[in-house]
Amino acid sequence: MTVDARAAARRPIHWAVGGALVVATALVPSAESAAAEQKSEVSLRYTCPFPSGPEEVDVVVSAVLPTSARTGEEIRPAQVAVEVTLPPTALARFAGLDAATLSAVARLTVRNTVGDRSADASWQDLTAPPADLPAPGEGDGQEPGALTLTATGDVPTVAFGSPGRATLAPTCSPSR
Repeated sequence: MTVDARAAARRPIHWAVGGALVVATALVPSAESAAAEQKSEVSLRYTCPFPSGPEEVDVVVSAVLPTSARTGEEIRPAQVAVEVTLPPTALARFAGLDAATLSAVARLTVRNTVGDRSADASWQDLTAPPADLPAPGEGDGQEPGALTLTATGDVPTVAFGSPGRATLAPTCSPSR
């Protein structure tokens, strides 16, 4: 992406999904101001492939982002986490395979947009450590027998080449 050296104004960074603004942030008034950060979170529904067939799961993507950045300044989302709650119906097949634990790898596409310019970034290989499969009726989540896995890891930096409101919009895609 091209850096516009003439436009060095600070601008807000927003976390969005499907075009809907999720977190509103304040513009930092001057270059001397300390860069503030905030945790941003977005919830998605995702159809996840399982051995027993596709299942709808709830996914929460979160990261700590600066509230503003200079044009062309590289920022790196921090404390990135992808939390996936797996329903008991999805876990039943794993129990039938005598599996004791389950882990996950999350891969996301994040559309970085400012004004009418956008570029996709790939957040790859966020990993969730192995978790014990719950016994039927046990587990976490809102329904008994559910399991929540949280994948974390480092993601690439992003720089916006023109001033204006910036958004990061994650989408989940099945592994191929």
